Amino acid sequence: MAKIAGIKGQSPEAYPPDNTGQSTIHTQSLLTERVDFVGTLTSLLPHTLQAGGAEERIIVMFSGQIQWPNATEVAAAATVTAGIYLDGSSTPSYLITFFVPQSTVFPNPPQPVPFSLFWETPSDGAHTVDIKAQVTTATVGATSVNGSLVLITTPV
Repeated sequence: MAKIAGIKGQSPEAYPPDNTGQSTIHTQSLLTERVDFVGTLTSLLPHTLQAGGAEERIIVMFSGQIQWPNATEVAAAATVTAGIYLDGSSTPSYLITFFVPQSTVFPNPPQPVPFSLFWETPSDGAHTVDIKAQVTTATVGATSVNGSLVLITTPV
């Protein structure tokens, strides 16, 4: 039928163009070394990553786990903020706050608290991406257990 209609080889579904306007995906799974932090803004990544370019935006997705640090400290609950920081800024582009409970019973320390960040850059261009967290309860620490980062670059 396609041969008769003269459209053989013209279907974009059957013959897509060569990567024009296609999204690119960069993933990095992180089984980080233990990152302990108390009241200080601390990166949860081993290093910052750069993504994006002219006529492209970035979708940043990060899933991680934070827990109360260890059984030798006095058990106390903590409030943690985690955010996406672009281009070395000290102001987050996106920020969430969550609670890390205390525990004096088994398992001590308690199971990690999962959290997720999902955000798209409002402007196109290359950006340096970092994920940082901070305990907002000054005397209590928290530990980053692990995390997974996905950066998707999409054409504008």
